[in-house]
Amino acid sequence: MEYDDGRIQADGRGLVIRWYSPLGHKRIAYGDIKQVTRRRNTWNRYRIWGSSDLRHWYNLDKTRPGKEVALMFDLGRYARPVLTPDHPDRFVDVLRKHGVNVVEDA
Repeated sequence: MEYDDGRIQADGRGLVIRWYSPLGHKRIAYGDIKQVTRRRNTWNRYRIWGSSDLRHWYNLDKTRPGKEVALMFDLGRYARPVLTPDHPDRFVDVLRKHGVNVVEDA
């Protein structure tokens, strides 16, 4: 296990996003990630779960309002998972180690 904060898990194969939807967890292989955008968690800061625009999807995270960083995942599909890891720098390091392009939002 390279990263695990209880809601997001990263291992050698990819990510598991826990409580992604009412149907359960979501697994994403590193190779399926086109790009990750790191941004300040100001937009939809109080979105605890789900989506208001069906474009950005938030896994269940009751602590999201107190977090500073959000990561938006481009998987080449309409809906984009948005995660707020407890330790964003450590999580981004794991993503980059596996060849994922992480960019800063301007």
